[in-house]
Formats: sequence, structure tokens, C-alpha cells
Amino acid sequence: DAMDIEAIWPVIETGNDGWVYLAATNYDDTNHFCGVEVHQWVVFWSGEPTYDGSGNIQYYDFGSPLLLDLQNGINVDLAYDPGTNTLAAVYYYYSDLDTSYCPDSLWSSFYVLKLYYRTTTDNGVTWSERMPIIEYDDYPSPEQLDTIYDPYVGYAVDTVAGTTTWVAGVDTMEVAYIPWWPGAVSAIYDDEGVLHVAFEAWMLNYASDHPYDEDPCGAYMTIGNAICYWNSRDQEIVPVSIFIYGNPSGIMNSDGSQITAYRHSLDPSISIDDEGNLYIAWEQTFNLAYDFFTSDTFFNWALAHAGTLSADEVDEYSTWLDEVFAATEGYLDVSDDGIANEDVYVSMSVDSGRTWGKGYNITQSFSPGCAAGECLSELSISMAERVDDALHIFAVLDLDAGQNLRDVGDVTNNPIIYIKLPKETATFDTIYARAVGIKEARVSKPSKLAIGAYPNPFNATANIVWSSPVSGNGRVEIVDVTGKVVATLYNGFISTGQHSILWDGTDNAGNPVPSGTYMCRVILGDEIATTKVTLLK
Repeated sequence: DAMDIEAIWPVIETGNDGWVYLAATNYDDTNHFCGVEVHQWVVFWSGEPTYDGSGNIQYYDFGSPLLLDLQNGINVDLAYDPGTNTLAAVYYYYSDLDTSYCPDSLWSSFYVLKLYYRTTTDNGVTWSERMPIIEYDDYPSPEQLDTIYDPYVGYAVDTVAGTTTWVAGVDTMEVAYIPWWPGAVSAIYDDEGVLHVAFEAWMLNYASDHPYDEDPCGAYMTIGNAICYWNSRDQEIVPVSIFIYGNPSGIMNSDGSQITAYRHSLDPSISIDDEGNLYIAWEQTFNLAYDFFTSDTFFNWALAHAGTLSADEVDEYSTWLDEVFAATEGYLDVSDDGIANEDVYVSMSVDSGRTWGKGYNITQSFSPGCAAGECLSELSISMAERVDDALHIFAVLDLDAGQNLRDVGDVTNNPIIYIKLPKETATFDTIYARAVGIKEARVSKPSKLAIGAYPNPFNATANIVWSSPVSGNGRVEIVDVTGKVVATLYNGFISTGQHSILWDGTDNAGNPVPSGTYMCRVILGDEIATTKVTLLK
């Protein structure tokens, strides 16, 4: 029998002798065939090359698709090991047949979601059994939980007395990493045949007010999500990035209202260099809050000042926050619709994935309060599997925060940007230092005036990013090879911190400038910082 299903979100991998492999997923599980629900599947094709008389590939014969396994959340990735001709498919597995029911619980059921991989050595003709990365056959039990620490500063208001009490501390939480949709997964093989996987997982917390022995289904609540790492040699789950909901509780708008919005780390992409160093890139919301509240500096401060804070301690903390959020004038980086903008973060491991350095924001494209068409939000991160002298990263530069797929934000025509990040930069010196255990310095303002541009070269639009250690009147300009100022992108007050603006390749009169190399410069007082950017048409 035959049936039609719509397979979307394809991924591709290449093998020996010119073979090409393709996998996709069907998200709509309401389709029926002969009265039977189709469900969500990993759909797989293998493409055998057909050669002409000169030995050139004429076309690929993909044959019939294979419904490899049930999946959840439109996610799958392929990884190929040329040494053993092994292809792996990694995916989130879900079947309603595995649902565990709790009729007397606060939850009616617990969906048993799993992260599996399967392998083939004959170009997809036969496949191994499912092999687990995460496999909970029932509710995670206390001994399966991971311990994490959540530093916090919060306050309580006594409406009767009219007083506010501030407290600090570090919470200890026991969490389970659950591969819950809409997650994402990325996989590669190294030269020794070890499979490396980066994936997105929700964190479920064992809640003390619902004892596990009395109510195993109701013992958990979602507290955030994480970017995690696993490999087939060690088979250990290692958190790379953790961002917990509800932390911090004390960030305020300038009008005193509290900001509450969805925080997440999404779409990990993993790569490896010739020395075996591993890299994971992902998209991260609330960049300044993430950097500050996940820092060792904040952790140590909250630990040292645990308990009720004095007025001086509250002042110190408030001043500290003002410095941290100066780049966005005290606001979180959200659009005028209140949707968080995303940035590209990268972390590095120098010990085969056992430990990971602090995530570093490589785009720093702040656009708080942006209207549709003016936002700078990088989505759908994809990084080349191999790192040579640089990391090669592609992303969608979303001009209105959110994703139209989920009916969040307005529809905009967005460019696909390419970011070439040199491996041997000061950025990665910092990441390397953190990875081997050197503590980071206090989160602070930039140390010098600096400017950069990406993508570079660019075709349609370049993001010009600059940072300043001081505040004052300044301007950002584009200068041609003769020294003539062709475009003034900004002229006004520049606050301490990071800033960004788009250049669309036009001059001050709105006319397109010729292809070529231009100088971007930021001038603040007697200080000048420059960088080069190349326009290709």
C-alpha cells in the first residue's frame, strides 16, 4: 500500500563513493490512512549516484522513502563516519503507546519521551535497534536526577507594613533532562568513530511539596531548558548551558514594572576541529541577563551575601544591574511586542566533551524595543561540522523577534547571514581559559572602544556592532577608500556598553554604493575605532 505524507525540515549527510543521505519529519499527525492515524515519523532516503562515461555524477537515485521510526517535534539529524561507513540517525522518540497514566495524580499522564539513535552500515538498507541517549521508561526517579545550583536575588513586599525585604542565596535543585518537543538535536562523528551529540532538553524539577513516593507523576515541574552534550564513548549527559525560569526576579523596567517573558536556549549545532576540540553554537534569549546571572561572579556574590540584604547590599546590587544592562538602557533585549531577540552563543570543550567553557555571545546584536523590520534576532543556527581556521556559522537574521511558524511576531523578509569566526581569536582564548578552569572576571563594562561587522563580506545588509567603555556624544560612519564619508549611520549620544545598527549598502542620499571594501568607524570624543567590511553584489 502507498500513502502520501508531507515530510519537512530536511537534513542531509554525505557518505563514501558519492552517496547522499536525506532525513526529514512529518509534523502533522492528524493525517489518516485507511482510518489509521499516521503519527509523526523520521522519513529517510538514501541517494545512490549514477555516473556518466567520464566518471561524473549525473544524478542520484533516491528510491522509495523509509519510515525509520516514530519521532516527536520535527527533529532529526544525521552523522556519518567514513572510516566505518556508519551512518547514524539521532532523533527524539515518542509514542502514545508508551504514555504512563496517573489517574489519581495532579497530572493525568506523563509522556515518556526519549532520545535515540540508530545506525546503518549498508547505506540505509538495514538499521540497528534503537540505542538510548536518554531513555526514561517511566517517571524519572530521584536517583536519576542531576544536581544544579541556582543563585538568586529576590524580594518580598509586606503590604501591611509597607516594607520591602531583599534576600539572596543559592537554591539547590534536582532536575531531570527531558527531550521534550520542540527540541533540536545535532550530531557528528570524530576521527575515532565516536558519536558526539548536542541536544536541547527541558529541565524538570523534583518539587518538595509533592513527595515522589506519594505522587510520582506530580513530583515535577518545568523550570527551564538546557543545551546538553553526550557521546557514545562516555555515555554521560553533560549540561553545556542552563537557564532557569524565574531567575532573576528583580529585573525591572524603568517604570518599575517587572519584566516576565519566556527565556530559552535553542537550536544547538555541534562541530569539531582537527585537534579534537568540540564546539557548540546555539541561539540564546536575554543575552545580558544570561551572561550576568550564569556567571561565577554572581554565583559567588549570592553565596557570600546569602540571607536578608542590608540597604548597602541592595544599593550595590542595583548599581551592578544598572552597569550590566547599560547596553540596552536598562531593558531586556525584547521587541516592541515583548518578544525576546536572540543572539548566537558558542561554547568550547578541550577535553572531548567532559567539560565545557562558559557560553560566549559572538553576535551581541542588541535591538531593545525594536519595531517589526528593525529587530536583530539570529535564529535557526547551523554550523559547519568541521572547524578549520574558523567556525563557519549560518543563521536567519530575523527582523521581527519571534517565529512565524508559531505565530509569534510579524512576517518579515529576513536575510540568511554567514558568520566566520576565527578560531584563534581573543574570544576563543577566553573560552579556552574558562574551559580549563580559570575563573572569569567580574562582569563589567567594555574595556575599550571597538567596532565590528557581520556578515563580512555581505550582500544586502551588514550588522555594525560597536562597544564603548564610556558615555558621550559620538557617531558611526562608513568611509570609502578615498577617505570620504559615504554614510553616517548614527550621530548622537552613545551610552556605555554594546550597540548595533544595520547598514544596507547605501550612502547618505539613499543611493546604492559600489561593491568594494569600506571602513566602518566609531568616533567618541578623541577615540576612534575602525574595522573593514566588504560589500559584494
